[in-house]
Order: sequence, then structure tokens, then C-alpha cells
Amino acid sequence: LRTFSRQSQDAFLPVDMNSIVTDCLLMIGEQLRNNNVHLMFELAESLPKIMGHANQLEQVFLNIIINARDAVLKAKTDEKENGVIEVATGIFSREREWVEILVRDTGKGISRKDLNRIFEPFFTTKEVGKGTGMGLSVIHGIVKSHGGGVRVESKLGEGTLFEIYFPALEKNI
Repeated sequence: LRTFSRQSQDAFLPVDMNSIVTDCLLMIGEQLRNNNVHLMFELAESLPKIMGHANQLEQVFLNIIINARDAVLKAKTDEKENGVIEVATGIFSREREWVEILVRDTGKGISRKDLNRIFEPFFTTKEVGKGTGMGLSVIHGIVKSHGGGVRVESKLGEGTLFEIYFPALEKNI
């Protein structure tokens, strides 16, 4: 937690996204278990590193996973019912190699009208006092500053998928 709370002004360094995701899951895993949210994860082997700020990237994935947790808990109709959050890492190529992280939840999903606005500052679908509307806006800014992108798919009643991707380093450093 001390490492996460430090604000880093350092230059971008090679970062292992599997380590970032694992650290985030360690920080929030117990909270998910206590709320009957089943966490499934699959981390790709030999994932190339990316250039980035580890603390900022942890903020991205903690925020996405916390949002997924909130969506799953809101969708649950019974305390004993299990919600599911899936996290996976992988590689894809389009003119160059990219590292991608997928986060899928079994929440209620996001309406099409709201989906077009989720990255706007101060936009939130949460109840008053439950969210500032800054989380996804900040995530979007951090991902863009790392040369990456965010894609979101969601259907009401079926959940949401966040695909976050970053350019892979040419050589695994």
C-alpha cells in the first residue's frame, strides 16, 4: 500500500503488466471474497513489458476492478449469489505488438446512452455520494499518456467488458 500511495514523477520504465494486475488483485482480492464476488484470472505467459509508471497503471486497474465490483454487487439479488469478475492479459498484433488487459463483470451493464459519456469528467451513474465521476476520466487520461487505448462493450443485463491495451516494448527488457 505504501508503494501505491506514493506519487511518482519518475520517467517511464519497463513494466510487467502481469505484476501490475497481480498486485491489484492482491490488494482487492479479500474484499471481493468477502462480498461473494468470484474472481477468475488468466495471465498470459511471456507477456512483453510496456513503458510506463507502475503506480499510475495500478490506479487504472484498481479503479476498473472496483467499478466492476460495484456493478456486480448492484446486480446481485441475493447476498449468497456469486457475481463474477474475469481478468485476463494477452498480446495482439496490428502493425505492431500490443499488451492487452481484459476486465469483464457480470453486473447490470451500462446503457448505450451512458456508454457514450463514461469517460467524461464528473459523469457518474452512481448514487449521490457514491462516486465523483472522475475515475474513468482519470483512467482514460493515464492510458492515453502511456500510448494505449480503452475499448468498452456493455449490454444491459449482461455486464461490461473493458479492454485496455498498451504498445509492447520491441525487446523484452
